[in-house]
Amino acid sequence: MIPGFATFLAEGYAGVEDAVINGGVNAHDFVRDLTEKANAANREAMKAFETYE
Repeated sequence: MIPGFATFLAEGYAGVEDAVINGGVNAHDFVRDLTEKANAANREAMKAFETYE
């Protein structure tokens, strides 16, 4: 389990597969943006653990 992964899939990744498969977009064009979105979702989810005891 990766904290924030479900959020990333729902918000950051949504529509990417369709754009690549049906829209003829190169998947490589999404790498940098998706990496940042995944890392941001993970950072946000990890904040919940800062106060966890």
